[in-house]
Amino acid sequence: MTFSTRSFLIAATAAIGLAALLLSPAPAAAADTKLKMVLNWKYQGPQGWFFLAEDRGYFKKAGIEMQIDQGNGSGAPIPLEALRYWSAERQEAYAGPEEALKRWQELNPKG
Repeated sequence: MTFSTRSFLIAATAAIGLAALLLSPAPAAAADTKLKMVLNWKYQGPQGWFFLAEDRGYFKKAGIEMQIDQGNGSGAPIPLEALRYWSAERQEAYAGPEEALKRWQELNPKG
């Protein structure tokens, strides 16, 4: 065997091993991690990559249950010091008890 043939065989073996590692299925996650992502703007072309990944099952394969919500750009944000009420369950912040109660009533119409 010449040096160039040996080098080729080593490189080919390494490439096959790497391809087998990368193409093997990922182990199934015990439970999906739930994530909520708010886009920086409306549903438009630049945000399409997130939806493409969702449609092709990339998030699911990684053990992520993704919820993608539409953003509103740099609209008038609520100052952080005004957000005194927080729902850890829904990962939402509210400016006051009235807003928190209104949101709870929206999500629980039967009371």
